[in-house]
Amino acid sequence: MSLYVPLAKTTQFPRRYYLSQGYHKFHTALDMVGAQGQKVLAAQSGIVFASSWEGDAWAFGGGNVVIIDHYGSGNRRSKTSYAHLLTRSVKKGQYVLRGQVIGTADNTGKSNGNHLHFAYGEAHANPALYYSYDWLDPRLYMAAHAYENGKQGAGSRVNSAFARNTLVINPHVNIRSGPNLTSSVLRTTGATRWNGCYLGTVTGTTWSGSNQWHKIWHPATGVGYVHSALGTLS
Repeated sequence: MSLYVPLAKTTQFPRRYYLSQGYHKFHTALDMVGAQGQKVLAAQSGIVFASSWEGDAWAFGGGNVVIIDHYGSGNRRSKTSYAHLLTRSVKKGQYVLRGQVIGTADNTGKSNGNHLHFAYGEAHANPALYYSYDWLDPRLYMAAHAYENGKQGAGSRVNSAFARNTLVINPHVNIRSGPNLTSSVLRTTGATRWNGCYLGTVTGTTWSGSNQWHKIWHPATGVGYVHSALGTLS
């Protein structure tokens, strides 16, 4: 899973964020301090699992919380969680794009100051249960980036083996159940990028030794396939 930095750049100090608390055994997330009202972005494309106070009981003390479902390394189900928000601009069940605004940062819930509490977890068992998730250091899944007024984020992996790209599929493309033109159609993408156009997370760049197909995450069935000539990696 390749993660996008979940706070937008601003003209205010510290321009994007600085870490008030990093990831460790007793704090399995990043506390990212930015400006009040700073735009919070989806770290990867997916489906909104929760957009509510305390994230439907998945984020106690988190105040306004958005949680997004994705797939992670090895196709494990994964989630990103965004806590202490001022506003939430997405709804449960909504498809969101990597980098899309999902809310604004604040200090709601049990918090001592304005910051985004950002967590990333992958399920090792039943993905419907909180305790099935291993909550990992998000920085290991981010490309090198700047924070603290231009300082590169320590620990960022570039070209990580865990990385997955977002596949933007062109309008009116068939998502099929298998890597074959005779495979059944799971879904046909919409006319525009923002109105029903399917976005998937690439889980493999080849199929049976061929680069003609991309294996992707289809939210209804768990997996799908699209011909590489009809999609754009970004």
